[in-house]
Amino acid sequence: MGKCKDVTEWQNGAIVFGLARGYTVREVSGFVGVWQRSVQRVCKQWCKTRDHETRRENCGRKKVLSERGRKRVSRLVNQNRFQTRQELLQSVNEGPSQPVSERTLRR
Repeated sequence: MGKCKDVTEWQNGAIVFGLARGYTVREVSGFVGVWQRSVQRVCKQWCKTRDHETRRENCGRKKVLSERGRKRVSRLVNQNRFQTRQELLQSVNEGPSQPVSERTLRR
């Protein structure tokens, strides 16, 4: 786990651009405002994959409900405004999708 902020997409692009123009790691890190080690890491990733984007979206727990599922739940809640939470939970879990917990429904 890092103790500092992640390098942004703009900074990644600036690092790749600066290194492609022939600037040193020290010059690029001073211009972009990140550590030299971060510049080296981005350079290494660029040389290996020709891609400078982060894989931040792959971190953490995956969402139980997709965007479509969230819309479905909100539509059910709006249609059945006076149902209890348990009744809503049963109607949500009747569908072919993965079962949802009561806590997820509350969120």
